[in-house]
This record gives sequence, structure tokens and C-alpha cells, in this order.
Amino acid sequence: MKTIMEQGSYKGHPTVSIWEVDEAGNKVGKRPIVTMGFRKLAALMSKQEDIMKWIKERVQPDIEGLDV
Repeated sequence: MKTIMEQGSYKGHPTVSIWEVDEAGNKVGKRPIVTMGFRKLAALMSKQEDIMKWIKERVQPDIEGLDV
């Protein structure tokens, strides 16, 4: 799955949205996969290694486009 990150804001606070894109780089769907603010993003990034380990333990290796 190809994705892009887009910066935005919600009620004056910065946000980050992750969108799925097609081969040409066009957004797929009407909504992003996820949107979050600084606190949630910082919390996830502080546990990045644990999250990647969890994903690798649960994801089937044949899922197309998942680079783990």
C-alpha cells in the first residue's frame, strides 16, 4: 500500500493525516487512513520499535505492499 503524509490543522492545532494513494500518487477515498495530533503521534513514535515488532508477529508475509 502506498501512502502519503499531509499536514493540516484542527481547531488551530497541527495534525498529520496518512492517505492511501494509487500508483499515480492520487488520494484513494474521501477520508485519510488516519489523522492525529502531536500528542498521539509522539506517543506512537516513542513506541515505534514495539509497534513494528507487534506488526511483524501478526502480519502474513504475503500482504501486498506492506514493507515491514
